[in-house]
Amino acid sequence: RYLKMMAAMQPMGIIYTNNPSPGFQQQVKELAERIPLVVINNRDTSMAVDAVELNNSKPGRLMARHLLELGHKRVGFISPPLTRRQQQRFKRVEGFVKEFQEAGYGDSVFVKAADEDMDRRMPSVDSEYKIGYELTRELLQEHEGLTAIAGLNDMIALGIMDALAEAKLRVPTDVSVVGCDNILFARMRTISLTTIEHFVPLKGRDACDIIMKKIHSRSAVEEELQPTSIYHVEYEPKLIIRGTTAYARK
Repeated sequence: RYLKMMAAMQPMGIIYTNNPSPGFQQQVKELAERIPLVVINNRDTSMAVDAVELNNSKPGRLMARHLLELGHKRVGFISPPLTRRQQQRFKRVEGFVKEFQEAGYGDSVFVKAADEDMDRRMPSVDSEYKIGYELTRELLQEHEGLTAIAGLNDMIALGIMDALAEAKLRVPTDVSVVGCDNILFARMRTISLTTIEHFVPLKGRDACDIIMKKIHSRSAVEEELQPTSIYHVEYEPKLIIRGTTAYARK
């Protein structure tokens, strides 16, 4: 519906902030031929459009490597629904699990994802926090001896921390917690969440810069001399170590 609306509105540029699903990729490509369009997405080499990207398996691997270096071998991972339409989530979990598999501890990683119907409801401000909180309570009942739990994002990690506090487990003395996104709350001293920074504001800025370049190139030269270019910008994620991770308890 929104793609059809864009064709009618004829905006000067479009920022598309998720991976176009396979059924709409051709439509997005055709739209990009007429209107400067930048996709902010998980890295997808099959899409020949301007893109600001993140290889979402890399944050997962960084999270796992940090925990492995601290001696954590029995860990949990909590995620929103892992559906085909949510490739960025799947890639992050996949990267985390693969890092543990390559270290020889693949059987001691326990992934717990919310039910698919979560994605069919209108999300509320605390939807992801509730996922972290409720699934951590279930995870603790199902698996004993966990020394670390990772959340797909920081809001989930905050829910994890509250569920651990309710279970009288100290962070990071008893259980380490790591998130991803480096949101404002993660930086607060009372929380001090270990997380992954992947430069979301910079991606938005770069998307705007690319659109402005395309607008300028289309208006500055004759049509037959317009350059054909595809911009791909990819950021490397960065581990931010704070107070919620420590060496695994013996």
